Amino acid sequence: MSSEQQRHTTLVLSTSLCPLLWEWGGRCSFYHAAGYSPTQTRLPLPFLNRKLKLSDNNRKVTWGKELQSYPDHPDRFDNWWSQLLCRTGLTGRCYWEVKWRGEVNVSVSYRGIRRRGCSDECVFGFNDQSWSLICSDRGYSVYHNNIRTEISPPPPLLLLLLLLLFSSDTLIHLHTFNTTFTEPLYPGFVLVSGSSVSLCGLMVHSGAAQVLQVS
Repeated sequence: MSSEQQRHTTLVLSTSLCPLLWEWGGRCSFYHAAGYSPTQTRLPLPFLNRKLKLSDNNRKVTWGKELQSYPDHPDRFDNWWSQLLCRTGLTGRCYWEVKWRGEVNVSVSYRGIRRRGCSDECVFGFNDQSWSLICSDRGYSVYHNNIRTEISPPPPLLLLLLLLLFSSDTLIHLHTFNTTFTEPLYPGFVLVSGSSVSLCGLMVHSGAAQVLQVS
């Protein structure tokens, strides 16, 4: 697949039960069978590194060459310049979706992850504070506490109607993180040069819809 094409990653999370990682039709998800709760999470501009550019009504983040004029902020990762963490945590059982291009790390993390320095304690998936899904044209892998698990190559990208999105017979189980979350989780992302991530709409079990925004 060309790096110019976008793919979708869908995340369905339970903050009190272990999340399951699924894929269907080129989409991936952390999934739990119980009902979903609406949620909203935002990332204010000062949290972004100056090489990360916002667009599409502040729902898309792109790694760019030009430095942006964001002010300094203590919650910014000072050495992991391509890494960002959303401000508002996820609660209950929720579903969120991203479109990605290139190579990205789609993560959830506790708020207390270290922001200063360049040790593994600051990197999504390399400590006990965060869980990560690495997405690239080569395939997927997951990280937690610096343990990497390769995921078998995904099936070919399929064109599915939205009505099939929640159909259980389209889900393929990829991975399970066996854990009980003890704190609120926050969405996070890591981008490499030329990559982008777009936050898409949320669909919740009650039928309501919500949008994740980065600002």
